[in-house]
Amino acid sequence: MSYSDGFFDDNDFVSDEEIKNRIKNCIEYITDEQTLFFSDYIEETIQLCVENDLNNDGLFLAIALEEVQPFNSEVIQQKGVFLNNNFRFEEAYDCFRKALSLNPSDVETLINLSIAEDNLGMTSEASETLQKALELDPQNDEALFSIGILFERQEKFEEAIFYLSKTIEIDPEYSDAWFELGYCYESLDQLALSLEAYNKFIDIEPYNPNGWYNKGIIMLQLGDLSESENSFEIALSLKDDFVSAWIYLGVVRTNLNKFQSAIKAYLQAADIDPIDETIWFNLGQAYEEMKSFTEALKCYSKAISLDDEYYEVFLARGFCYDAAGKKSLALKDFNRAFTLIFERDQELPGTENERTLIKSRKRMNDLYDQALVNPASLELWLKISEIHSQLGEWDFALKGFNRCVQIDPKHAASFYGKAKMHFLLSQTKEAIENLKKAFILDPRIRHNFEKEYPEVKTSKLFDNFLGENK
Repeated sequence: MSYSDGFFDDNDFVSDEEIKNRIKNCIEYITDEQTLFFSDYIEETIQLCVENDLNNDGLFLAIALEEVQPFNSEVIQQKGVFLNNNFRFEEAYDCFRKALSLNPSDVETLINLSIAEDNLGMTSEASETLQKALELDPQNDEALFSIGILFERQEKFEEAIFYLSKTIEIDPEYSDAWFELGYCYESLDQLALSLEAYNKFIDIEPYNPNGWYNKGIIMLQLGDLSESENSFEIALSLKDDFVSAWIYLGVVRTNLNKFQSAIKAYLQAADIDPIDETIWFNLGQAYEEMKSFTEALKCYSKAISLDDEYYEVFLARGFCYDAAGKKSLALKDFNRAFTLIFERDQELPGTENERTLIKSRKRMNDLYDQALVNPASLELWLKISEIHSQLGEWDFALKGFNRCVQIDPKHAASFYGKAKMHFLLSQTKEAIENLKKAFILDPRIRHNFEKEYPEVKTSKLFDNFLGENK
């Protein structure tokens, strides 16, 4: 191409092909050492690269133009944008700082600097930078929005709502602000306001599947299943590989007793993401509702093969085993679920756990010395048993609780402790027998158990084994 080709007018629409040609021309100018002569043309092309996310091409051109215009703050700032988009955050940060040293009052550069700071984990610095931008331009909707997002990420939702609301006061068509407002209100359980925000977002961006998906979630929480189903269906018509939408469509249809349709939705999700264990769990739930226990068992087993610590699946599979007359397998799954939940609740952070172990061991040794002097003390043996349990010494803990029962055969808490240890030792029948004894001796134990392990209490399998009339 000849260097004499004309520039594009600012108001012209520039097609992808034209942008490619401009980039090609710019490279030719740079190669022929005509960068300074065609600097305006190159700078316009750099802007097109920013607008069209052509980061690598844009970065090449910005570096070349900076070499001949080292004090052009706009080009240095654009170079930072390209670096930031390429995840080269430290280099981007340096570019924005350099651009600001040349033009300290440039609000756009301050906003971009805050993005780099946020990407580098410099949250407080990002917030201060945005406040500086607002001091220069109090009505800058992008700065207000960015501060709102910073607060949202820190789960300071009320503060986030304040800034996001100010954003849409300035620009009522700022769709991202409406979307994030919907999320913040949802996080505060203000579902009506959340729905209003998502509806506004959909009004502005009716073909965005995320808006319809989030509306579907809110309608599900509000109990409007038909509207929720419709929202998920629209989301999927706009993006047919939207896995989460397929899953929730299945959930809604299950709640509407449309089990066959729910199964179809879950199978669509499984086709897209076959290694998501929650899909197989939900698919199993739909088959279970239809009393197709064989199919449900297949799905639950698949979920467990993907995540062998998914205790909800063990409870569900155990119920199906029980319904199919396979009681021993049902007991085994019930035991595994309880063990997983108990071990989860026992976990402590590493250093804290080490300190606790040392203190617990010393405390237990002291208690054993006291028990030698007073061997019939129920209180001492209970404490000894509980410490053994905390240390993961299930056998010793069980022996301690057995000693407690010998001292007081009607002590419900001791039977409860025995039940826990039997579960952890995979002795499910003994565990259930001791739980029943504890519940009979003190009905409050049942309440404590249900409060301590709500996941177990709400399972059908628990009701089968330990329901009120068992």
